[in-house]
Amino acid sequence: KCTYCGVREFYESCPGKMMRWRDPEKVVAEIEYLKKNHGVKHIFINDDNFFVASAKQKEWMRKFYELMKEKDLGIEFRIYARANEVVAHGDVLGMLKEIGVTIVFIGIESMVQRQLDFYKKAVTVEQNIEALRILRELGIRVYIGFLMLEPFTTLEEILTNVRKASIFCS
Repeated sequence: KCTYCGVREFYESCPGKMMRWRDPEKVVAEIEYLKKNHGVKHIFINDDNFFVASAKQKEWMRKFYELMKEKDLGIEFRIYARANEVVAHGDVLGMLKEIGVTIVFIGIESMVQRQLDFYKKAVTVEQNIEALRILRELGIRVYIGFLMLEPFTTLEEILTNVRKASIFCS
């Protein structure tokens, strides 16, 4: 429901269920096919909801993990995640690292709470910092989404963002 994102509006305008789940068996079979028939070594899972922390998603993720571990395909993955989900479920990221996740794109957007509230991001600066710390400890590379400017941004907020974010960019 972030103010800058059109994903929810797009899906609400489409007929059918907003969230559609594919069986992990089919996803793993497709990954295996890509590896065996096309030599694919890296996959970017371009899914805003891949790392959703619902009970249904946790079960999906457990099955996906088991199948990928069993197949041992040697594929590297990039995924998207929200800071609050990383904080709440760092253990899942540890499992995903075991099966090939090497990079997580995380929409930090800002290290200033007023801006996060303005964006309706539903996360805190502390969650952003903790998520980045968890990913660093796991040895997973991080790509950060950042929205430096909005209509009410002050010079001090820009400096705060640069100082806080630069700690994790080294």
